[in-house]
Amino acid sequence: MECLRPFDEITLKDECVISQEPLEHAHFLSSIEPPLVSNALMACRPNHPFFEYVINSLRPYVGYLTWNDILHATGPLMLTDVFRNYHDPSVLGYRVGADPVRLASPEEFQPHADDSMIDHMRRMCTSGHEGSFSKRQKALCKKVFGHDFGRRVNTLSFSDHHWAHTWAGKYHDPWGVNDMRVRFSVTDMLSIHRQ
Repeated sequence: MECLRPFDEITLKDECVISQEPLEHAHFLSSIEPPLVSNALMACRPNHPFFEYVINSLRPYVGYLTWNDILHATGPLMLTDVFRNYHDPSVLGYRVGADPVRLASPEEFQPHADDSMIDHMRRMCTSGHEGSFSKRQKALCKKVFGHDFGRRVNTLSFSDHHWAHTWAGKYHDPWGVNDMRVRFSVTDMLSIHRQ
């Protein structure tokens, strides 16, 4: 994550805020309905019950260590489910009225889709299923085909996620992102994104 401007405005406004994956990820890379909650940026006031709720909810999500299981065990798929349960009044321990959690728009913290997944998303957009896509998915396909790898900075964004996949090890990296990180330093990768 790269900080683009101070978070003061967010910390003064929200008791707890969590980031949201780009809509492209939710519609083309995820098995669950949007929004797709991200664990890349989470900020809460001291003693906010959301983090305790997340930690206490982790056990059922732990699986074998594969790419998808990491995303299910501690990543966006787990966090989306826990976030939804935290806001569900039928779940025991419901306290959202007193301790809200705001889900930020993707543009606030993660305005760009993962560059390493753009070709995969483009293939999905031309897979022959586009006739069944929603208006939002069709608009996202246009966005994916017009993807700018130069990363123009959005003046409304507080941060930008560079999707370095530092959590991906040798056996959890089906798209070879880890190999790219080995060939290029983080500094090199950031300079590539800024060109």
